[in-house]
Amino acid sequence: MVPASLDGYSSLPRSQRLGQGRGFSGLLNQPSRDDPMNKTLLFILLLPLAACNRGDAPDSTPSKTAPPAAVADSAAPEVVKPKAASTPADLKTPLPEGFELPFAYHRLYDNTGKTSSGSPQRRVMVEFIGLDSVEAQTALSQALAAKGFAAPETEQVDGLVRLAFARPDGAAVVAKFDGQPKALRMRKQGAEGTLHLTWNAP
Repeated sequence: MVPASLDGYSSLPRSQRLGQGRGFSGLLNQPSRDDPMNKTLLFILLLPLAACNRGDAPDSTPSKTAPPAAVADSAAPEVVKPKAASTPADLKTPLPEGFELPFAYHRLYDNTGKTSSGSPQRRVMVEFIGLDSVEAQTALSQALAAKGFAAPETEQVDGLVRLAFARPDGAAVVAKFDGQPKALRMRKQGAEGTLHLTWNAP
């Protein structure tokens, strides 16, 4: 007895039976995906596509930037300015006739006034720096001689050296030198004594 399914198949027209036969045989002859040759072919076909995808994808590797080059310190070293306290103080205003003390000094006080006759008077006291009392006396005498003052009269007064300078026009300068810095509290480093100078205008 022929099964119903086969009987139905035999009753179909020849063209349909051939189509079904080819379809059935095609299914039987269809290569399996597990075939090694098929895998190789599939890999060859997909390789260009993968390469294109890699070319289009953004590079996820972080870019390596070169560190900034160190700037050479070509600038000149900054000049350290001395503090105001370390700079010897000048006189508040120039002495009469533009006279300048002929040595380094540090001002202790600077006053103006008048003589008993009403003439202008200038009184200053300074510490002389970098030379002793004898050298300071010699330097002052030479500088005043250039202004027309005669050689001074010298005397000792209370341990000080007093020099009195006079000029024919009536101008007079009195200078008192104290060359004993150990007995004094010197305000400036390097000071070796003090000078009290009085300038009386004619």
